[in-house]
Amino acid sequence: MTSTTAYVCVHGIGVHESGHLAAQTHDSARRGVEAAGGTLTDLPVDAAAPAELSHRARVELPGREPFIAEFHDGWWDSGTRAPHFWAVLMWLLEVAPFALISGVGGWCGDRWREAGDGARPQTVAGPLRTAGRRVGAW
Repeated sequence: MTSTTAYVCVHGIGVHESGHLAAQTHDSARRGVEAAGGTLTDLPVDAAAPAELSHRARVELPGREPFIAEFHDGWWDSGTRAPHFWAVLMWLLEVAPFALISGVGGWCGDRWREAGDGARPQTVAGPLRTAGRRVGAW
């Protein structure tokens, strides 16, 4: 029995035609198999197969057992809904404080390392004052 390997091709951000990435992946696989001295023979796609299955092929490589490669189109954006404006805004308000705290923490950590003495000050005001004089910000 021949094994089957499925390749799910999911596109990134941007406008893409349905099935385009799966076709590109199929063509790339063909070139790679042929460069390795093997053959990739296209097989018909069964009418009862899922709509996402766009290509099937039998792959034969030297020294390997032949297998069936199926190329599926992982078209995700048609299955998702854009969130409402207020949901995004509320998420942003929840996340913003953590982003600010981590940014300030990273900045303070950089200033402590620049101090070079290896001792961490007990308060944040000390390194901020020292760093401010050093970069001329205060």
